[in-house]
Amino acid sequence: TKINYFIEMLGNDAKLLTDGEEIKSFELFNKLTSKEFITGEDQQEESELKYLNIIKKIRDEESELFSKIKTLPKKARTGRKITKTKNLQNSALLTYFRKGRLEKFFISTEIHSQEIDFMTTARLLEANPETRRSVIPNNYYDLLKKNKVAIIQSLEEEELVEETSNRGRTNSSRVLKILKSKEMRRFNGFTELDEEYIKKVKKLLEDGAIPKSAVKRIFKEIKDSQNPFHILSGVKRNLPNEFFKSTQTAGDLSRESAEEIILTEYFIK
Repeated sequence: TKINYFIEMLGNDAKLLTDGEEIKSFELFNKLTSKEFITGEDQQEESELKYLNIIKKIRDEESELFSKIKTLPKKARTGRKITKTKNLQNSALLTYFRKGRLEKFFISTEIHSQEIDFMTTARLLEANPETRRSVIPNNYYDLLKKNKVAIIQSLEEEELVEETSNRGRTNSSRVLKILKSKEMRRFNGFTELDEEYIKKVKKLLEDGAIPKSAVKRIFKEIKDSQNPFHILSGVKRNLPNEFFKSTQTAGDLSRESAEEIILTEYFIK
């Protein structure tokens, strides 16, 4: 996941903010030496690097704050006044949910609740040390309920699609076709570790162990590429290491896990 992805790249002495695993510092080196970072072609990745650098700076220069962040309790909540930079027209509650391997972000107003992506969430949550906490309004639980209903509906829809639609398998077969293409098979620039990684990804795809949403992101990023390095990096960016640690499918794991509210923030008009 994106939040875990940031922390994974900090160095061997760091841990995930949310229950984590050992970090691999070479991933940061690969990131910093990638074509996208050097040329600035991938603006989204560059934006993500901004938040990585913020976390790294806190870890290196404010160890007490970093420790506090790692031990934040689940269901942590806060509130603040809306500023012009947040581009919100009305009071809104942002909720970060997690269910197994799935992470989702929803924001609700008095009118409706909608899902938002990671980068939108990160920009909304961004704050400086001078940001003042505000008293959370009484309708907090009403808006939280809207987000809960929306997340349940979203998960049910995803499970229904996974069970009854061929769309996810179609994307899986498309990604498999790319990974099995002669351009990938005959490419001599991969290391033995790269080749082993690609082999494992193909097995996960064949077993249906990667969720539809992740497969869709991978296919979208690599579908027009003829560059084996770009294809491999596109897969790695969208496939967290945890997918290689279980023989259960993502659908199995998510169904067995309970929905968790990780944090919420109320933006007050």
